[in-house]
Amino acid sequence: MEDRDLSLLKAVAQGDETALEELMKAHMPSVHAVARRLLGDDAYADDAAQETFLAVWRCAKSFRGDAPGRAWILRIALNKARSAGRWRAVRRWLSLDHVISGEPDAPTLGSAVADPSPEADPAGTRERGDRAERLRAAVENLPPRQKEMILLRLEGLEINEIAAALGAAEGTVKATLHQARARLEPVLKEAP
Repeated sequence: MEDRDLSLLKAVAQGDETALEELMKAHMPSVHAVARRLLGDDAYADDAAQETFLAVWRCAKSFRGDAPGRAWILRIALNKARSAGRWRAVRRWLSLDHVISGEPDAPTLGSAVADPSPEADPAGTRERGDRAERLRAAVENLPPRQKEMILLRLEGLEINEIAAALGAAEGTVKATLHQARARLEPVLKEAP
């Protein structure tokens, strides 16, 4: 697969749109999954995935082949998802969390226009007690580096590929994954 990715990336660097489409077909599920897990939202993940492949198109000439093509693409996906998460937080802060007046208990713009009906809050109707939700929350609470490595591991990357994608030593990846697993172990041991 890696030889195929390398040849496709070389073709993309030469402006071959068909090669980009093939890379998208091969890697879009992983790119979207990483973005979805990092951002927690399909719409933002869609945007981050599109931004990832735009960056692949623009930056394919700079791909040196030091890392497997898949690892390089997933590193771009992580960067795009991080960026989307930062912008998402800024937009939220600037808009819906903006206090309408200067009074201490004044409502925010978001609360003033919110739909109070139960149907408007699908997250509130979802059961929070299941093991998968607790595990997802535990992964969300990991330090950023541990979270990124766990997400890449869940996408099937090997230790050396994660190291190449994140520019870290393999020993560092192993140690960080071990620390992340130790933090997740209480949730993993809970009865379903």
